[in-house]
Amino acid sequence: MPVAGKILPPVFERRFEQFNSETQHLAFEEADIILRSKAICTIAQRHLNELKQYVTTTEFTSLDDEIFFFKSVKPLFLTPFLYHRKIHLIELNRPVGSPAIQEAYLQGQIHRVKHFFDKYTSFYQYYRTEDTSKDLQYYTRGHLSEMAMQYPFATEADPTFCTGYDYLLARIQANDLTNIYLNRAVFALQHPEETAAQAEQPELQWTSASVDLAEFLYGAVADGFINNGKTPISTLARIFGKIFNVNLTFIHKKLEEIRNRKKNRTVFWDRGKRSLQRKIEEDDENAL
Repeated sequence: MPVAGKILPPVFERRFEQFNSETQHLAFEEADIILRSKAICTIAQRHLNELKQYVTTTEFTSLDDEIFFFKSVKPLFLTPFLYHRKIHLIELNRPVGSPAIQEAYLQGQIHRVKHFFDKYTSFYQYYRTEDTSKDLQYYTRGHLSEMAMQYPFATEADPTFCTGYDYLLARIQANDLTNIYLNRAVFALQHPEETAAQAEQPELQWTSASVDLAEFLYGAVADGFINNGKTPISTLARIFGKIFNVNLTFIHKKLEEIRNRKKNRTVFWDRGKRSLQRKIEEDDENAL
């Protein structure tokens, strides 16, 4: 998610870590998807409200910083909110009946997601190809009136905390996740025995930026701790992308993003090192 040359500022990194901690805690405590998704929405909404308070009282130092916030920071919270709100409504309205009735309902939801992507094809392609040529228009405030001519939902957006396209970006990311969820639900109905076996294994979700996963994989190849570094990066991207529900089709562009960092190229590895050292130190203090 973060744009080339940018590192998640500490004020946002701490908030994102707190958000992840709260939502991951729910994943273990609440098994009911309807209740869990509602609770996650509440958490995400609180963090979004606090982000709004920060943004509306603090000026960005540059347009690049504003673009970075609306393209890379805000979606970290808005995407989970939109995704879990969608899942909450889908499961809340899911019919109680035969597998055939439920599958028909889920297929209808899949069709609605497809219709969304068809409707916003142009911006979806912009996002998927990681184009940046229109970032100034898409991820800075002051363009809502122009956007409203094409996208009616922009008329209801708060101009102090929304560019319009930041919301559309989050909806695309949320619908990508929703599509995965729905297809898995259909598979579960069609293959109940396989699904029962898979249910014993926890579902894994990469909760950091996609560029962090790319940095991890490039580090794995460079250090050779997966198949002695002989597995092609594209193969690792496909396997790990499937495991964690992350699209790494353009992983080579992620390497360019990492290479373009000016101050620190190994942000993910260094952050992990600091976090592990802090955890060990805290455990040592608690053991005294």
